[in-house]
Amino acid sequence: MNGSDHILYPAEKDRETAPVFLLLGEEKADRVLDCLRGLTDVPFSLAACPVEDWDRELSPWPAKAVFKGGEDFGGGGDAFLERVEQAILPAVREGLGAPAAPVYLAGYSLAGLLAA
Repeated sequence: MNGSDHILYPAEKDRETAPVFLLLGEEKADRVLDCLRGLTDVPFSLAACPVEDWDRELSPWPAKAVFKGGEDFGGGGDAFLERVEQAILPAVREGLGAPAAPVYLAGYSLAGLLAA
């Protein structure tokens, strides 16, 4: 199921109460879903939100590029998390019919730093 600003993989059962993993970045959502399903039998939903420019959107603070010729980090993490909180998470909850399900922010690489 696709939302305008996220991809949604609903729990197969107990959708209203199953925990939701909110993945920052959608490129590897299918692999993350398969991995999680291999680790547990507990029902869960996975939502993945797209990221257009990881270095600009997910960096918690501005910083110089780490690789020669690379782009600087934009420090847009706060704005990205605000978008998650104000727009994406409410849309995910509505799409699942799960207004009170626990949500766990997740990510890998720079998205993992921001999620932490």
